[in-house]
Amino acid sequence: MQSDYESKRNKYDICAEILELCLNKPQRHTSIVYRTNINHHLLIAYLEILEKAKLLERTEIGAKTTKKGQKWVEKFREINLSSPLFLSNEG
Repeated sequence: MQSDYESKRNKYDICAEILELCLNKPQRHTSIVYRTNINHHLLIAYLEILEKAKLLERTEIGAKTTKKGQKWVEKFREINLSSPLFLSNEG
């Protein structure tokens, strides 16, 4: 059974998911909506935030993670994996 913390994503988790999806090739909005389980209006808001931060760029095909975005995801995952929540033996 998952705790409330494990089952709810925060805005950084969602940003990381979007950026990871768009790492290897541009993704269309529909694909991102389905894979991240967020609605289209929320996706547009996240894409604007990520684009302003230069973590993501929009192409003719879809959204693509930038080099800066790739580094952000790597650091985010590194921090999350070193969190005491992930290091505990309780499960």
